[in-house]
Amino acid sequence: MVLLACSVPLALSGWAMLDTAHRPEWVWALTGRRRVAWLAAILFGAVVVPVGVLVSSIYLLRVRPELADAETGRLWREPGTGPGSGSGSGPNSSGGGGP
Repeated sequence: MVLLACSVPLALSGWAMLDTAHRPEWVWALTGRRRVAWLAAILFGAVVVPVGVLVSSIYLLRVRPELADAETGRLWREPGTGPGSGSGSGPNSSGGGGP
């Protein structure tokens, strides 16, 4: 049980770090994020376990989907318009409003 409790945060930080290093630099530039800052935060978090779980979770749940969208060409993204959000005001939506 102790081994599991110790290995999960380390595995989470390792996954986040490998994914961060794997993404091309142009993807980071398109999203306006800095790879070096995320790598440093994840590396610091791997040493300070509670911080590492938080930072790695934020990266994997929020930043990684943005990077993946930019890498596949889906650049238009507003808060709340991601997959499963129901509706949005993107360029192809049929919602009214606006000037």
